[in-house]
Amino acid sequence: LVHIIYVCRDYLTSLYQALDQACISIKLDIYEGMPHVFQIFFHNSTDSNMAMSKTNHILDDFQK
Repeated sequence: LVHIIYVCRDYLTSLYQALDQACISIKLDIYEGMPHVFQIFFHNSTDSNMAMSKTNHILDDFQK
């Protein structure tokens, strides 16, 4: 499982860098030590609350 997390993170970091170099507005937040979709498993943690708040702001801005 740890190997999968690092492969996923490496892929997303590479994707972020490619989009950033193409001048596409993008933001990558990495929560060290947290697994993929950690918000579901640790829904009351500080990191989860922060990540969900950021997601909500993005969705709110997208709907405007």
